[in-house]
Amino acid sequence: ACAPSSATPQMRAVKRRVWRSGPIQRAAPSKATLVRQQLVCAAHAVQAPLPGSLERASEQKWLDALETRCIKEKQRSVQETVRAMEELDMLVRTQWLTYILHPLSSTWHACGH
Repeated sequence: ACAPSSATPQMRAVKRRVWRSGPIQRAAPSKATLVRQQLVCAAHAVQAPLPGSLERASEQKWLDALETRCIKEKQRSVQETVRAMEELDMLVRTQWLTYILHPLSSTWHACGH
């Protein structure tokens, strides 16, 4: 057994644990801990989707995709129409040129004129 006089200052500073039955008693949280918890809760609340918002977001995404498809289809249709009109215009010009340059040509008569 060690004599009390041989104990170092560090050994004297160590408190002995006292066994207590029941759950561990935690110290009350500090003010900084409470503020941190509130900030974390607020951040989670901001990031968490509102009830039904996932369904609305999914529906909106589907509607946006449908709108994009319709716009692209309309653009494609307009482009095809413009291309067809240009081809028809070119054919008309070619036919008129053929008629002007060769009024009695076989090409002009072959198309029923």
